[in-house]
Amino acid sequence: MLETAIRAAREAGKLQMRSFGKKITVDEELRFDTKLALDKESEQVIVDTILSRFPEHSILAEESGRTDNASDYTWIIDPLDGTANFSRNIPQFCTSIALTRKNKTILGVVLDPVRDELYHAEKGKGAFLNGKKIKTRQTSETKDLFVVCGFMKSEETIKKGLLIFNSLITKVKKIRIMGAAALDLCWLAGGRFDIYFEYGIMKWDIAAGRLILEEAGGNIEAVALNDNSYNVTATNGKISPEKFLALVKSV
Repeated sequence: MLETAIRAAREAGKLQMRSFGKKITVDEELRFDTKLALDKESEQVIVDTILSRFPEHSILAEESGRTDNASDYTWIIDPLDGTANFSRNIPQFCTSIALTRKNKTILGVVLDPVRDELYHAEKGKGAFLNGKKIKTRQTSETKDLFVVCGFMKSEETIKKGLLIFNSLITKVKKIRIMGAAALDLCWLAGGRFDIYFEYGIMKWDIAAGRLILEEAGGNIEAVALNDNSYNVTATNGKISPEKFLALVKSV
């Protein structure tokens, strides 16, 4: 299953890199987002790769929704996380693939095709970047924290995120907004960041990155807003949820 997930991610990554920096087809311009034909094309490559090996498995994918085959196994797919970045030739995007068994995530793969960085994790086996084990950065010093956040896709979540942002900005070392949630979680897992937060983020954006972060020693709190949407706060594991709340207590 891991081999299949990696193969699917790499096939999507090849497709994306062939298109990056060239003329692209925009399917839809939303107020706070962009939809490309490449999203659907990447998703089809991934789904075809997975179902060619596991035709009985179910699929939950960003573009095509749910295909329920009454299986214990469901693949959760974000074919192109960071579409808006891609549309402006910003080299910060990825493919995210997770696998659940009876609603428990057992496998996660995230590929950054620009840097050729492949993150993966299997439940209970640790987290890896290009085959080398990774761990979160072991710091809890507020003045040293690098925070990453997503800014978000509705007026409500933008307003909430700005409150948190404004509360943190004078307390931590740096805050970054990168534009690809799955990579944010992986970079947290590998020690580049210490805290991540985003509100109204979708299940397919975080499913693989969540497992990778947890297997690297991090903590993540995902509060469900509906079946597929969450308010997310994640840390390196040295910072407790209570400490994060203390940092933003003015919100």
